[in-house]
Amino acid sequence: GNRAGDRIRAGLSQKGQSTKDLAFSKTYEATRKISWRRDRNKIDRKMAHLSVVVAIAANLGTLCAVGQNETVLGGVVPPEGSLNELKLGNMICTLIAIVALVRYHACWELWVGVEQHLRKDLPLRTAGYGHYKKALRRRGVWIEILFLAIHLPPMVTFETYYSTMGNLVVHRGESVMCLYNTLRVYLFWRCVKFVVFLPLPKRHTISRLLHVRLASQFAFKLLINDWSSILHICAFWIATVGFTAYWYRTFELTMCLYPDTAHWACGEDRSQTWIIDGKSFAPSGDYWLQNAVWAMFITSTTVGYGDMYPVTHMGRFVAGTAGIMGVLLASLMIASLSHVLSWTPSEKAAMSLVGREMDRMVLKDKAARVLQMWWGGGM
Repeated sequence: GNRAGDRIRAGLSQKGQSTKDLAFSKTYEATRKISWRRDRNKIDRKMAHLSVVVAIAANLGTLCAVGQNETVLGGVVPPEGSLNELKLGNMICTLIAIVALVRYHACWELWVGVEQHLRKDLPLRTAGYGHYKKALRRRGVWIEILFLAIHLPPMVTFETYYSTMGNLVVHRGESVMCLYNTLRVYLFWRCVKFVVFLPLPKRHTISRLLHVRLASQFAFKLLINDWSSILHICAFWIATVGFTAYWYRTFELTMCLYPDTAHWACGEDRSQTWIIDGKSFAPSGDYWLQNAVWAMFITSTTVGYGDMYPVTHMGRFVAGTAGIMGVLLASLMIASLSHVLSWTPSEKAAMSLVGREMDRMVLKDKAARVLQMWWGGGM
């Protein structure tokens, strides 16, 4: 009987201990789950991860839109099965990007709460979904959500036109919405900022003490004040040329060149024959992107051979933008080269020592010559 009682008491004790362990583990998990919401560095890493998800998802949707545009420019009549599949892919990627974007802004609200708690000793509330509510109260969040949400859904297509210098230009909805969706590339800049800022030690403390705001301007300055700044500028230049070239080619192509276009404007004489500066000509059907890349490259370098030139208002706007960006990037390239080629303090000190040693050698040589002349004269 005593042994049975001991076994019962041991079992109850073990059960009580397991219950305590389970309660402790639950408390630990809950504490660990909340703890990252109280650490600015962990929130930064969470935001960096979410910014990558937003950028990749949104621009995968952009690739689907580009596929729609290329399909239309290739002569496929919308809606086709392949077009609807691409539109569905764009819709799914857009929804994923929006969900990740809301979570990103909610993490930003957590970060702001931790910062205000440290600076102003305000109460810190990290549990629940209050940070989501704060994020959704901001107008900028809804503007960005709306910006990302606009796309061409499946089974939807349209044709639109505008007048440029008295001539009619027709575009399809796939082309217009594709160009709109390419503006999502700005999302990669958030990723670049985190790549620049995350390796910086004690960045939040330094920012608070010196009143330096770690934002886009500071990140841009860090990128162009380094030995690799030339590579950064060249990469941005290449991206600018490719981006403007795609816009330029799409704007310069009118859908009236395609026999399946049913828009009423294509029946007008102004859409079949264009007149600019008193010269009449047929609209160009230059489909090749390589030619557009060449045109934007020579425009960005301010050369402009004149072998290709825009004939629409939107094409001229894109070409002008490429020229302005080329001038700005060339200026940054010159400034970066002058910074890279200038002497550092260590190099200046080294050159000073080298110069002193060279002067000492010259002085020794002159002293030896004086002694030789004196010795020769004495003899």
